[in-house]
Amino acid sequence: DLGIDDTNTVPLGNLRWRFTNRWRVEGNYFAIDADGKIRASKPIDWGDLDFEVGAEVKTKAKTKIARAAVGYSFIKRDQVELGAGVGLHYLDLETTLSGNAKIDGEAVVSASRKASVDGWAPKLALFGGYAFNSQWVLSGRVDWISAEVGDIGGSLWRLGATLIYQPFEHVGFGAGYEWVNGNIDYRDGDEKTSIDADYFGPTLFMSLSFL
Repeated sequence: DLGIDDTNTVPLGNLRWRFTNRWRVEGNYFAIDADGKIRASKPIDWGDLDFEVGAEVKTKAKTKIARAAVGYSFIKRDQVELGAGVGLHYLDLETTLSGNAKIDGEAVVSASRKASVDGWAPKLALFGGYAFNSQWVLSGRVDWISAEVGDIGGSLWRLGATLIYQPFEHVGFGAGYEWVNGNIDYRDGDEKTSIDADYFGPTLFMSLSFL
């Protein structure tokens, strides 16, 4: 509706430390900045801004997602690993609309308003992996959150799968796919903001491991 770019390529960082054979600590982070511009085909109400039909509306949308967790592998064999974990998930959503608008019926040139919501919430995770041989490994994970913290409530699912090729002892290469879906409600007095966001796409990476 706001003309925001459908695709964006961003860096994704992951870190994992296996401090025993079955226990691990891990985390990752990525951020997305997207822009959009439309000529409104219908009225848009954004906070106290009213964009009329025909107004040029510019949008900036920023998303930051991070997670940190500790996990335990209750199945750990040469070829198969399966485990579960608990941790924290951070989500920061920020959207800014700007353009010529009206405030309480008065025309305002180049008005701009930002709406944002952010917070940490506990999460549960399942992870697993299968090694076809010493060089090829298929792994996957599922993260789930459903919580209400203060004025923020909602749920989030994150699914990912990767195929890793390890040609060298400490260096590997991989490809995968990530899907994130978040449903968030935020209340500020009598105002309520609802967000339903999906992020999905392929990942390409190089992994470095240390003993």
